[in-house]
Amino acid sequence: MSRRSNTAVTLAASLTLMVAACTGGTAQETTTTLADATTTTLVPPTTTTTIPPGGPPLIRDGDSNETVSAFQWLLTCTGYGNLSADGNYGSATGQAIRTAQTALGKEANGEPDEEVLAALSRACSQARPIEDAEAPVTIIGNAGPGDPEIFTIDLTFAETLTVTVDPPELDITVRGSDGIPVEPDGETGAFSPGTSGTFEILINSFTDPTTFTMLVAVTDIAAEAAWIINTRSITYDGNRIELGDGAGDVIEQVFEYLGHGVRGQYDEFDTGWYTITDPVPNGVRGLFVGGLAFLFFGAHPGDPDAPEFLVRIRYEGSLPDAEGNERPPGYVATPLGITVGNTLGDLKVAYGSTVNAGSNANEHYYRYTEAGGELCFYFGSGTPTDASEILEIATECRG
Repeated sequence: MSRRSNTAVTLAASLTLMVAACTGGTAQETTTTLADATTTTLVPPTTTTTIPPGGPPLIRDGDSNETVSAFQWLLTCTGYGNLSADGNYGSATGQAIRTAQTALGKEANGEPDEEVLAALSRACSQARPIEDAEAPVTIIGNAGPGDPEIFTIDLTFAETLTVTVDPPELDITVRGSDGIPVEPDGETGAFSPGTSGTFEILINSFTDPTTFTMLVAVTDIAAEAAWIINTRSITYDGNRIELGDGAGDVIEQVFEYLGHGVRGQYDEFDTGWYTITDPVPNGVRGLFVGGLAFLFFGAHPGDPDAPEFLVRIRYEGSLPDAEGNERPPGYVATPLGITVGNTLGDLKVAYGSTVNAGSNANEHYYRYTEAGGELCFYFGSGTPTDASEILEIATECRG
């Protein structure tokens, strides 16, 4: 996948020579000089001889699979069509394939072989985006010597990327937007960048152009925790509760997740925390259960019918479950695995310079900010050292 500028139906000079040699004719090039660029467009040879298929067809009309999706992406990238990479081989896909085969001097039968896939891969100058890889995603590509296939994927600081390829002798590189490679984890094919952003996956072949199957998956580093607390949400076993959700729905979900026995164990309280900007202050009602506190804005003297909604989540350490069983220390954790009981030193190792010290009149904390929200790690009234334990984690710092 070359990084030169992309032009519709433009192929490399080496591809032109390959077509000419195989057809027995001479492939002609037309050159158009523009104000700021020169483009070279391949014109099919004038001879009626065409190259027979170099191998079995990779796809046929009516197929629905990842290989079709790869061809659709590459045909659009190289200007042979404007296709949705949905993996379904229909009439538009067939027409684009036949157009590409004709330009390559191949038999225009709509059943492309590996040589066509390789030629399209060499001619495409764009990186292919990968989306929704929380469930493993299978991708087909073709890597050539000095011309890797390049894919992009968005990751958060809390996610681990796992990439495997078949054949396994191909090289896998993951790098950030700064071009610096991400060091792989001890586990083969796993990469944990520790930062958020768009990353590139490069699949390299050091010998011949090679068609490969790539499996990509994204997992949460702290997936072993029952609850994952983030800047604007908390997730239980894949079920997300977000700030702004209605109080009734949140409470029902919490009781359902923790077991109905906790209905008799929760503590409802008024926090005394108000918004000073409102003409009539809003009281914040709290629900404390299982070591978690869910805080809600709602009705107040100025608006007794105002709906309640979730505004803050706090965690102060695990309490026994509905049957009296002790929960594990990491029962609630951040996406990087930090929980109550971890130290400031642990926090710094996990989050680095992305957490910053702060304080209010009564306590010291470290703040992490991302995506319009924050996580606050509290250490009590004394100035914390690296050995100080985290006493509370909350989705908002107390002023």
